[in-house]
Amino acid sequence: MTESAKEKRVAGVVLTTILLTGLTIVASYRGASYASKAQVDIAAAANRGDTFLTDSIKEHSYRLQMEVFELSKLMGRGNPDVEKFLEKKVKEYDDEIARFEKEKKQIAEDNEKLIREQAEYGKHYAAFAFAVVFLQAAILISSLGAFAGKRALWYAGLCCGVFGLFCTVNGFFLWF
Repeated sequence: MTESAKEKRVAGVVLTTILLTGLTIVASYRGASYASKAQVDIAAAANRGDTFLTDSIKEHSYRLQMEVFELSKLMGRGNPDVEKFLEKKVKEYDDEIARFEKEKKQIAEDNEKLIREQAEYGKHYAAFAFAVVFLQAAILISSLGAFAGKRALWYAGLCCGVFGLFCTVNGFFLWF
């Protein structure tokens, strides 16, 4: 093999390795991005769960107070001011209980949405992680081809890199 042919081969291997490294960086970054989004969703769901629990406790407290008001109404018959006050409080507490129930329903719906998003992020992350494995293998095989001077290894690295590229694109679109 002439010196010029060797230089072209080495230049091809170097260019391939550089491109594969760049693609590996992109796939790693995107995979990490989706993993981070999943973690943010987990934290958001936990926060919403705390709000749900707080609303449940408040709702229970209001319901207990409603029972006290109802009992007071039964015991305080005859005083119109007491009855008016108690009716007003019962109405206020009914409104608050309705608000808590609505908030809890919304929280439950939001949590379901977060769980679906988290599953989607997990799929993207897995696809990018799979791509990174093949891209790193392609870099290794191409480097071995350059080191050993074997063109077949370089071609094998290219094939592995093309598959890694396909897997990286799949990370964005989730074809499979």
